[in-house]
Amino acid sequence: MDALTKKEFIIIEVNKQDDIEAMDLSKMSHWLKQMRLDPERYHNTLHLIFEGYDQDPKEIYEIKAIRDWVEKLIYTYPDVLYFLEEQLNGLQNILLCLAEFVSIKKMPGAVVSILELNLNTYIQAEIPQVRAEAILIQLTMNPVLNQNPSYLQEASERLMKFCN
Repeated sequence: MDALTKKEFIIIEVNKQDDIEAMDLSKMSHWLKQMRLDPERYHNTLHLIFEGYDQDPKEIYEIKAIRDWVEKLIYTYPDVLYFLEEQLNGLQNILLCLAEFVSIKKMPGAVVSILELNLNTYIQAEIPQVRAEAILIQLTMNPVLNQNPSYLQEASERLMKFCN
C-alpha cells in the first residue's frame, strides 16, 4: 500500500488576509485541538495551503509575511511539527520558513513535481541554533508531546534535520 493512501490528509487553507496578514492562529488552534485528541492518528497528516499567493512567483518560504506567521505558529504551537505531513513536503516547507538560506538552486526550465522534489537536494538551508533551541524548549513544555516520549522525540528529530 502506498504511503499516500495509508492516511487521509488534513488540509487547512491559510488565507493571506484573514490569517497571514492578521497574524491570526485561531484556525490552527481549532484544528490542533481536534488533532490532539488522537495524536497517533493525526501524526504526519497536516498539510497547509497558503491562499492568496498564487500570483507570487516566490516559494512560501521566501515570502516574509508567511515566514513571520509560521514563526508565530511554531512558537505558539510547537506540536504542529508532529502533525505536519512529509509526503507532500509540507513539513519541509514550514521548516524552511524558519531557516536562513545558504542557497536556493532552481533548475532553469525544469518541471519538477512536488511529489518528486527532495528539498534537501535543491535547497541548502539551516535553522539557526538559537532559534532551534528556543523551539526545542517549547516542544519539551508541550503537554501533548509529553504524553508519549516518542511523540516528543519525533517532533524534535524533525526540527533538528534543518539545524546547523
